[in-house]
Amino acid sequence: MSPKAAMALKEWAAVCEALAVGRQIILLRKGGIAEAPGGFRPEHAEFWLLPTYFHATPEALKPDDRRFFELSSDPPPADRVRIDLFARVAEVFHLDHEESLERLADEHVYGPRVLRDRFHYRRPGLWLMAVQVFRSASAVELPVWPELAGCHSWAELPAPLSTDCLSGVLEPTAFAQRLAHLRETLALPPGSSAADSPARPVERSTTGARLPVDMAAILERFDGDKELVERLISIYRQDRFPWMSRALGALVQQETQALVFAAHRLHGLLSHFDGSPAAGAAERLEHFARQSDFPAAQTAFGQLEADLAALDAALDAWQARG
Repeated sequence: MSPKAAMALKEWAAVCEALAVGRQIILLRKGGIAEAPGGFRPEHAEFWLLPTYFHATPEALKPDDRRFFELSSDPPPADRVRIDLFARVAEVFHLDHEESLERLADEHVYGPRVLRDRFHYRRPGLWLMAVQVFRSASAVELPVWPELAGCHSWAELPAPLSTDCLSGVLEPTAFAQRLAHLRETLALPPGSSAADSPARPVERSTTGARLPVDMAAILERFDGDKELVERLISIYRQDRFPWMSRALGALVQQETQALVFAAHRLHGLLSHFDGSPAAGAAERLEHFARQSDFPAAQTAFGQLEADLAALDAALDAWQARG
């Protein structure tokens, strides 16, 4: 976990209340009208939860879970936001079939109509993020800032908040059991093929998986010059969001040359992390872009986003160790 974090995700206050007591460990996202052309993207591995009150009504929740709306009915003043929950992403799925919503019926507080509407908004599908939630010892209230306005999911805080005094909502063992149950819930039935899967897992760095980056090997490649490696990381952090944005725009518009160019720049940007999953995903994106294979490129882009989130978390941890 990073010592400080500045990214926040907007979520209904009632859902935040449910997350705060372990009623659910998932977030189901599609994105608002102010999202980028591709809609919501699970591009951050850790973030604060920013409770919101717009569009939320008791009827948007299941009848048995409407108590969470009551618990959230004491908002801060209109010019303030209150933050005390932090989330770390443990697993990401993309729900490709509406049938998956039925499987997940017991895993959340959202009403069925809300999820059906979200699933079919713009184009079928939903992002599912399984999150381990932590609570701060005391809530922080911040003045509302201009970038907070609008129907978009991610918001960067005016300044990073410390994650030092956090405690898990669920014990690690309990969370692991819930996560295992979620995976079983979304597993393929016997005799099915991958095409029948109601949920498509997005590969992430978890225990036993391929590491996001081998920093020891990178340091060795540059003769132990840590200052040079830090500069390379700084260049990566500065350039990767603009090029991902250009790649997404080209992908949505199906502009082959623009997508090839953006993918090539991303591949080059990640060349210093050669051998990492992110570098491999960028190479695949460039390959499919050159073939104008937009469905395959879209899959590669989604994988690249997940791998970049894991890479960012690994770089944060390495830099925090000094």
